[in-house]
Amino acid sequence: MGRQYAGYGYMNLTKELEAKTNVHPISHLTYSTGPRGSRRLRNAAATFLNADLGSRETITADNILITPGLASAIDGLAWSICEDGDAILIPRPFYNGFTVDLLNRSNAQIVGVTYQDIEGYSNLDDLFRPDINAKALEAALRRARDDGINVKALMISKHD
Repeated sequence: MGRQYAGYGYMNLTKELEAKTNVHPISHLTYSTGPRGSRRLRNAAATFLNADLGSRETITADNILITPGLASAIDGLAWSICEDGDAILIPRPFYNGFTVDLLNRSNAQIVGVTYQDIEGYSNLDDLFRPDINAKALEAALRRARDDGINVKALMISKHD
């Protein structure tokens, strides 16, 4: 029953994507168009990003890489920007799979951003306060630098 339902949902989603977006999942959301993703999909994403986000510089399809999932995207980004031993700051709590995703090829490490010792932090609701986040990020970056760790990026993720 589960497979039939999943297949039915996929077919409905496929039809809706084709009808509303001119995206054909088999042609545009698979590897059949190369490792960077469909040129048509990347053009559509660039148009959206330029129009809706008001980017300072024009984004083109050549600036966009489509991956088959988050793990592939994280692995590709870490491998592109990190040297062996470089780090990426990630606020805690975070998905425990990030440790594996970041180590796939890049040999990057995670510097977890903690909040418990931050002045003004009292509970998880404080994670939504910009002042608490700024203090926590600055403290984590300072600790990493004191330990000789070169931080290359900040990754923010929804942890649930």
